[in-house]
Amino acid sequence: MIDKHETNKYLKRLHALGYTLAPLGVEFRKDNEPYFCTPKYSNIIGWAGVDGIHFCCIFGYSDAVFAVSPMNAPGEYIHIVAESIGDFISLLLATGDSAALEQAWQWDREQFEAFVRESKANAPHEVIDMVGLKLKLRPMRDPYGYMHNLQQNFDYSKIVPRTDNAKKNASADGGKPPRKKRTPKPAQGSSEPRMKVYFENRRKGRIGQEIRIERRFNWAEREWFVPCIYTFRYGMAVDLCMKLDDAHGPVHLRPNVALNGDLIRYSMGSSTCYYAANEYNEDEAVAFVSSYGLDPKADYMFSRWFFPWVTTLKPIITELRIQMIAEPRPISAGNFMIQQGESAKLTHPVTHDVYTLTALSIEQKTMGKRAFGVSDYEMPQNMTVMKYAVSPDTGNSLIVTDAEPGDNPRPRSADFGMGSMAATIGVIGGADGPTTLYMNKDKNARVACSALRFEKSSRPVKWHAEFLYKEYEDAEERLM
Repeated sequence: MIDKHETNKYLKRLHALGYTLAPLGVEFRKDNEPYFCTPKYSNIIGWAGVDGIHFCCIFGYSDAVFAVSPMNAPGEYIHIVAESIGDFISLLLATGDSAALEQAWQWDREQFEAFVRESKANAPHEVIDMVGLKLKLRPMRDPYGYMHNLQQNFDYSKIVPRTDNAKKNASADGGKPPRKKRTPKPAQGSSEPRMKVYFENRRKGRIGQEIRIERRFNWAEREWFVPCIYTFRYGMAVDLCMKLDDAHGPVHLRPNVALNGDLIRYSMGSSTCYYAANEYNEDEAVAFVSSYGLDPKADYMFSRWFFPWVTTLKPIITELRIQMIAEPRPISAGNFMIQQGESAKLTHPVTHDVYTLTALSIEQKTMGKRAFGVSDYEMPQNMTVMKYAVSPDTGNSLIVTDAEPGDNPRPRSADFGMGSMAATIGVIGGADGPTTLYMNKDKNARVACSALRFEKSSRPVKWHAEFLYKEYEDAEERLM
């Protein structure tokens, strides 16, 4: 299965609008500490708030969403619930509670629909309507049929466990029939392309023409290999292979290419992983190892990037370079409290550079009721807005947010149940929160907003500082 490197547009849009999926039973957290049964190389996207249940995407499985339940019996910790995050949210809109998704694997249709009827009776319908409207998504028509077909046809033996003990427990169940191990075959010399590749994975038109590169280099403390590129009428594809080990897992990158001196940005990317210890690797991963004659006893991450031509006609390639660009990751610089006119020292956790943050102004602000669009809940509206300056300048690498959670929404009617409304309904103090509502004319000043609360507070806000740190420098390698 291919992992599309598209930004998580649905979750990012929710965050930018100041909303979360907490009312539907999916809470976002800053600390996503994995459990023993959390799959290896996974990204946790939300928590149910009970029994350690969480939802994640697994590297190499596109943006498919899996439910992980540590309290389940061995062999039943992990279940796929949606093929994409968009479908995952559509399922939440249809059921009103993530508990229905997490437990669907053990129910028949009658049990599932009875649970959904009860949960939707107390579901926050205004929130469901609002999320669907803002994300342009509709409730899944047949949530049980969708998940049942998906789970019946999914091969869980391909999931790589986080620990050896988890692997033993998962295989001890014996519920899966034995399958024949797929071992990559050595690549055979042929004038035909070693892999059938279509431009942007469209599965139509002519397959790409292979141009062998066989270029090896080191970057980001990892070994990289570019076996070949494929050219098409509308663009080209570059295959990247990275060797995995215990110290270095997959790295998130966004490559560019320089073709005959012209910079080209990718239009689409995809990836998959191959693990030597996993007897049931995906077909795509096995095909990469087999086609490119790699060692089947090693672990790899493969990615394929598509670049459209910037010229009207297909160019003749005289020079080709690839730019390896790693995405920055946030690292905590701790909490601090500050009054207007005061300064606080922030130390970069990696570089140990010291920055001075000065609070230019600290004011109490009130969000308008129309900002939420939720009529059945009384929403917290008060927040603290701090305008500040930083010296020396950090560019866009510093993020200041509220270190403490805001107040929970309150139902206006006693008959309107809270359901899963146990978590705050907005990451208001986040980097993409309502900061944009309070733009300052002073270009040297920045703005940070606290979480929303019902009562105005005179006590100082506890702020949290994070630096976006680019762990690896960009590099350029010549391919042709």
